[in-house]
Amino acid sequence: MLLNLFFPLLSFLSCSFAGSSESNKVKQNPAEILKSTSDKEAEMSCSHSITYYDRILWYKQTARDIQLLGYMYEGTETLESGVNVKIKGNANKDGSKHSTLNIGNLSEDDSAVYFCAASRHSTTEPS
Repeated sequence: MLLNLFFPLLSFLSCSFAGSSESNKVKQNPAEILKSTSDKEAEMSCSHSITYYDRILWYKQTARDIQLLGYMYEGTETLESGVNVKIKGNANKDGSKHSTLNIGNLSEDDSAVYFCAASRHSTTEPS
């Protein structure tokens, strides 16, 4: 059985910028992966260049719902309970901002749309 894992680019921004869009500063690779259930894992990456944004969030979208899988804050992975993923990377507000999502032990339930988003905590203030 083949699984279609599609990774569109989507950026959630927690603030507005007059006359500009930050969504083009979030990059996700690869755009699409087709895997067999005999494959052991799938991996994709996300990076952004938005100043003061200190989180990279990962989501899974099925026909029924959108699920937050977890997020990277600075160098710390935070996963939602019951998810079968690993999140690595760094999302420092002033430094490197990249994350990798790894889905292990692929099954039919993993066939979905996956996307990342860049965010910042509401108390993060520009210096």
